[in-house]
Amino acid sequence: MCQCPQIYFDPILAARVAKLDRVDVRYNTSLDAFTADADGVSATLTDSTTGRKRDVRAKYLVGCDGASSMAREALGIALIGEGAIANSVNIFFRSPALATLHDKGWARIYRPIDAAGCWSELIPIDGRELWRLTVFDDPVYERDPDAALLRMAGFEFPHEIISTLLWERRDSVAERYGVGRVLLAGDSAHQSSPTGGAGMHTGMEEAVNLAWKLQAVFEGWGGPRLIDSYEAERKPIADRNIELSTHTYRALRSIPAVADVDTKTEWKTTALPRYSIPDHVRSCPTFVDSPICVDDGSPLLDRAPATPITSTRPGARAPHAWLAPGRSTLDLLGDGLVLFRFADAPDTAPLREAASARGVPLQEITVRDSAIAALYEKKLVLVRPDFHVAWRGDNVPTDCLAIIDTVRGAS
Repeated sequence: MCQCPQIYFDPILAARVAKLDRVDVRYNTSLDAFTADADGVSATLTDSTTGRKRDVRAKYLVGCDGASSMAREALGIALIGEGAIANSVNIFFRSPALATLHDKGWARIYRPIDAAGCWSELIPIDGRELWRLTVFDDPVYERDPDAALLRMAGFEFPHEIISTLLWERRDSVAERYGVGRVLLAGDSAHQSSPTGGAGMHTGMEEAVNLAWKLQAVFEGWGGPRLIDSYEAERKPIADRNIELSTHTYRALRSIPAVADVDTKTEWKTTALPRYSIPDHVRSCPTFVDSPICVDDGSPLLDRAPATPITSTRPGARAPHAWLAPGRSTLDLLGDGLVLFRFADAPDTAPLREAASARGVPLQEITVRDSAIAALYEKKLVLVRPDFHVAWRGDNVPTDCLAIIDTVRGAS
């Protein structure tokens, strides 16, 4: 695992987006109001640096505007869940010396444990001098961050406080993922404890899921039910991920205390206790009952969250396999539909002709590697632009138009 903190990730993303002709990036801009009708959305934006207002007309509005989402509140969509579960404090600081003051070496996360148990986590940001200490549930440290660093280390050490931030650790999912042409994604649709890292991943998966569907609609091959499938596919995943995040957070908080340690001479190491994950949270994050995946009746996938998915059951993420050095099966995905065809598969002309008749972009890839064929389980596997399997089988469907219409959200 290699982390990419936001202070590095955002500039990379911004540089990439700046090269896209169809994207207009506007910083320091707020969404003030919007109205939606059957044909699109009209919105009013304000540039906070100049005060200038601008009216925009679009076919859709996607509210990625955070936990206090104006878009969600304007739609009157409620949040379901426990709500605030802790008042946490982020302390961002600089200390080149800190890494030399203990014998644990570099780690992805350090979890300070004292007589009160596990009360915080320490994350190295740049592997040199930038750090973030997150206090789980004690807002007093917003006013006295130096005291938190003293408690964390057990002694004074040279440092510079860059910023402190008090924030609510939440457990909530939007009751709906949108209304009509106004949709929600990211923290506007759900808020989770960042413990476990599921929040950002959930939001990014929503963006990918929604993006290809909007593109299909704009290009004319996406049917009227395609956008509707967004909530059906992604909300159950968010429900699971947010519950898993809260469960993980509370498991960390339950780590027992470590007492009788001379913190001036010793940083004691303790083993994390084992904890169980509820069965309903263990369930594989695949799309169940998706209206645009063709269920083949095979058993649902059950797994522990850390175990990779290696199945092409419709709704699951297509497996990775190396086709050649540096070239994965996943590298072929992303633009339109991809039909993997393995050895001894029947002629797929009827399926390709059905896609062509509906204007659906479809690329056929023939794979002759027997190991990859075994991994993909069926002779024919149809994969969507978001890497999820839409249909699979050993024979060409009797009604290929019906399959294509289902996948493109037209039936």
